[in-house]
Amino acid sequence: ALELAVQDINAFAESVGSPFRFKLLVEDTATSPEQARAKIQVLAAQGVQAIVGPMASSEVSSVKQFADANKIVIISQSSTAPSLAIPGDYIFRVVPNDNYQGRALARLVWSSGFKSAVVIYRNDAWGKGLYDSFTARFQELGGRVAGIPYDPNAQDLSGEAARLAQQAAALGPDTAVVLVSFEDDGIRVIQAAAQNPTLAHLKWFGTDGVALSTKLTDQVGAQLVALGGLPCTIFQPAGNPQQSRFVEAFLKKMNEYPHSYAMNAYDAAWLIALAVMTTGQYNGETIAKALPTIAQHYYGVTGNTALDQNGDRSAGDYA
Repeated sequence: ALELAVQDINAFAESVGSPFRFKLLVEDTATSPEQARAKIQVLAAQGVQAIVGPMASSEVSSVKQFADANKIVIISQSSTAPSLAIPGDYIFRVVPNDNYQGRALARLVWSSGFKSAVVIYRNDAWGKGLYDSFTARFQELGGRVAGIPYDPNAQDLSGEAARLAQQAAALGPDTAVVLVSFEDDGIRVIQAAAQNPTLAHLKWFGTDGVALSTKLTDQVGAQLVALGGLPCTIFQPAGNPQQSRFVEAFLKKMNEYPHSYAMNAYDAAWLIALAVMTTGQYNGETIAKALPTIAQHYYGVTGNTALDQNGDRSAGDYA
């Protein structure tokens, strides 16, 4: 998605006579907070002033201090932890924070006929934030919630699965299981749960951390079918002609449909480029000042990208 963005941005810059051209530098953070902190320093040493990513809120939390101190703009396409909704910093997010997803997830579980929910969630900024948001809304609707945090780096999650089963049994019938995970740790949770007679007979729900995951389908597809599937909430931008053109180009290049966070990444690159071309400066401080106005007036493949006072996308739909 970012390769397509740079290609389209440079074609636009040439067509309007802009002196700026943009180049994509890629570093793999492996969704590791420590690796993200190391990689932002690698990019900063090369003079980078604006970054699309990282993806996870734990990573964004890890790079925030360095980004703020060095005036490097971070635009995450998928970090959603409410704890990172802070005004006046160098962190921007082109996705709504999880106060939105928590409401959508609670509505999905409640509307599916469940009055109780047990949540197993990553014990990090994102997992805890989404758990809190879901719990607040589900209780508001009249439901009961219990939660089990887990270490996302733990290889054996059988103990957490056993405690989750105990909580589910205590809550009684009409209890659903909510999984707040990424792919690799989610696979370990599902493998552990599939061995548990209580959890194996409950209905499971997921989040944007695993929505549309082919890795889950490939590695634990049979277990998920046995669990009755894994309906997930995810930010879903409404369709528009620009999005249709992007999807067509993406399909041609990758032979698969783009994830909504890939669409967000495409728009994030455009926001940076337009801020640079508008101000005439490739400078983090200048880009940060221009971004809210640029975002308010930009209409991209995900629609309008207006930001709230915290630098997060101000609104959005969930599917």
